[in-house]
Amino acid sequence: MPPEAAWARPAVRAYAARAVWLAVLALAAAGCARLPGPPPAAAPLARDSGALAPGDHLLSLRHGGRARWLLLHLPPAARAGRPLPLVVVLHSGGGNPALIAERTRFSALADREGFAVAYPAGTGLRPDRFLAWNAGHCCFVARDRGVDDVGFVLAVIERLSAALPADRGRIYLAGFSNGGMLAHRIAAAAPQRLAAVAAVAAAVGGRAAPDEPPWRVPPPRGPVPMLIMHGLADRQVPWRGGRGAKTAFERSDLPLADAIALWARANGCTGRSVRRVAPHVRLERHACARAPLEVWLVEDGGHAWPGERRAGWRIEYALLDPPTREIDATRVVWDFFRRARRRPPAVERRETRIESRGVERPSGAAIRSGLEARPTKPGCGLQPAVCSGPSASPAPGPFAKRERSLSEQRCAQRVPASAPFTLSRYPRYPRPVPRLPTLTPTGARATAPAGSP
Repeated sequence: MPPEAAWARPAVRAYAARAVWLAVLALAAAGCARLPGPPPAAAPLARDSGALAPGDHLLSLRHGGRARWLLLHLPPAARAGRPLPLVVVLHSGGGNPALIAERTRFSALADREGFAVAYPAGTGLRPDRFLAWNAGHCCFVARDRGVDDVGFVLAVIERLSAALPADRGRIYLAGFSNGGMLAHRIAAAAPQRLAAVAAVAAAVGGRAAPDEPPWRVPPPRGPVPMLIMHGLADRQVPWRGGRGAKTAFERSDLPLADAIALWARANGCTGRSVRRVAPHVRLERHACARAPLEVWLVEDGGHAWPGERRAGWRIEYALLDPPTREIDATRVVWDFFRRARRRPPAVERRETRIESRGVERPSGAAIRSGLEARPTKPGCGLQPAVCSGPSASPAPGPFAKRERSLSEQRCAQRVPASAPFTLSRYPRYPRPVPRLPTLTPTGARATAPAGSP
C-alpha cells in the first residue's frame, strides 16, 4: 500500500495524533511533577494595582489555592484614564497566552480600537507551555485535577474591572478549542457578567473517555449574545460530534447542533436566516427575542482560528490545521462584540426614606428584577413572599389593570404599615408606578411627583 493511502486511513491518523500528544506531554513533563506557579516575572494583580502603562504586562494572582497568571495588553487609549472595554481570550488546550495572542493578533486590534485584552493562562505540567482548561469533559491535567477555571476567569474579570478600570457593561469572552469549551461553560454559569461571548471550534460537552460518564454544559442561567464559529472539516472537534481523526486520546465531543440548540433556547430564538459571506463561509443569523445568536460555518475550515498568523513552526501546531484566509475571526468576533453592551447591574443612586402607609416592601431580588410593589391594607402582619405570574388572577384593587399588563412574575414581602424602610432607586424599576406617600430624601423633605418611584 502506498504511504499516501496508508495515511488516508482514519485509524492511522488517529494513532499518529496520539503519538504526537504523547510526545508533547513527555516534553512537558520533563523535570516536572506538580502544578507549578506563574513565570517569575509576573507581578501580583491587586485591586489597587494603580495605573498600568500601555503595552504588555505579566500579572499573577492566587485562586483556589494555586498561583495563576495572565498576560494583559493595554492600548494607547489607556492613558486617558477612562474605563475600557475588556476582551478576555482563552487559549486552546496545549497552548498558552503568548501563543494565542500571536495567532489571533487581538493586541494589535486592541491598539486600533481602544480596548484592553487579557489572556489568562490555564494549568499544566509546565508553568508556561502546554496548558489546558477544565471545561467539564476536557482537557488533560486541568480536567483530571478538577481545577476551578470558571472561578479563575471570573476572578480575573473582577480584578481587572477594578484595577484598570474596565467598562463593566462591555466585558467580552472569546475562546478557541478547549478555551471555547470553557467559554461556553462560563457563559452558562454567569451570563450576567458578560456582554457577549464567542466560541470557536468548541463543543458544549462529551466524554473524556469511553468509560467516563457524559458531561454537558448545564442550561444557561440567562441569555447572552453568542457567536459560534466552526469548521466543517475540523478533525479535532468534528462538527458531527464523536471522536475525530485528530482528537487527543479517547475524548469524544457533542455535535455542533447541541451547542446551537443550547443557546437558541437560552436566547429565545425561533428562526434563522442564512447568508453566504465568502465562497466557503456561511453565516446563520438566528431570530432571537432575548439576545442575538450568530453561527459562522467555514465549509473547508479545519481546526484553526480563521485568519490566524503563525510565526514559524512550533510543536503546539502539530495537531492544528491550516487556517482559512477567507475571513478574519478576530475582526468578526470584535465586530460582534462592539454591537453588544450589557446593562450594568442595578446601582443605588440615592437612598430615599419612605414613610410607609400600607405600601408593600419588595425584596432586594424583586427590585433588581424590575418587579413592582403592590399596596396592601394598613396594619397587616409580616407575610411570606407572594408570587403571581401572567396566568394567575390579578390582585383586587386599583392596580388590577397594571397587574394584568405585567408579563413577568412578581414577588413581594408584606410588612407592617408602621415600619419605615429605605428603598433604593434602580434604573430598571418599572415606570410608571403609582404615586407613593411622602418621600423624605436624606437631608431634605420633598414630595414625590406623580409617576416617580
